[in-house]
Amino acid sequence: MIALPHFRTEELLASLLIFRVLYFVAPFAIAVLMLGARELWLARRARVLSRKIDRALRQAATERCRSHVIAAGLWCGRPALVPAVPAKR
Repeated sequence: MIALPHFRTEELLASLLIFRVLYFVAPFAIAVLMLGARELWLARRARVLSRKIDRALRQAATERCRSHVIAAGLWCGRPALVPAVPAKR
């Protein structure tokens, strides 16, 4: 302010304040908004992928349980399917 005596102090301070806002605060605020939007997008995407993975795992577990139940039923029902062989004495 001493080096620029032909400017009024109020005008110079206002100019410096506007400079600081435009070149430091505004880009920082824009960057924070962009980062927040990206984080929200990633969280939403992760939630959707998590649902898809959960659904696929449940389906796979159901199919695996179904095959185990069928195998156990066949194993337990085996004596009824195989004809009885008389024991030799």
